[in-house]
Amino acid sequence: MKEALFVQLDTDEEVLGIVRRSLVFKWWKWLIVLCWLLLPFFFFYPLIKLGAVGFIIFIALIISAVWNTVRCRFEWVYTMFLITDRRIIDVDQHGIFNRSISELGLDDISEVVVRQSTLQKIIGLGTILVHTNKKNHFDLELTGVHDPEHVRDLIVDVQYITGDYVDQAKSKKSK
Repeated sequence: MKEALFVQLDTDEEVLGIVRRSLVFKWWKWLIVLCWLLLPFFFFYPLIKLGAVGFIIFIALIISAVWNTVRCRFEWVYTMFLITDRRIIDVDQHGIFNRSISELGLDDISEVVVRQSTLQKIIGLGTILVHTNKKNHFDLELTGVHDPEHVRDLIVDVQYITGDYVDQAKSKKSK
């Protein structure tokens, strides 16, 4: 899969799922980008009346709008959970050139939680929280996921298949 090009996978490791944020989650950001793209054309005739300065302003607005559109698209496309048969890889894209990657082995997962508000339940969005049982205690989180229960079930099913599933009820009793 081409999305996995920036993540080093083992030779026999298989990507089982790619989970991205829903476009609805950042609707306001996309609305701003759309307005920014349309703004230069709305002021086209007043800017052209200014002559060369107006034309330069028009071109600068177009270039900045295209830049923000590309940046917004990069953030949406490359912010994801890659679920493999061995681990979960959390990729957070910040702008065009800045990316952070965290990974968590399936055997280190203590629980997978879905968090949803009432409005999120209505529109089918939610947050996936993957808690770890490691001592340095870091969690993976992806907000604005469409159908988060399906994603949770996918992660738990992969844990069952690989034998890395830890029953939370049993682990809490043993403590």
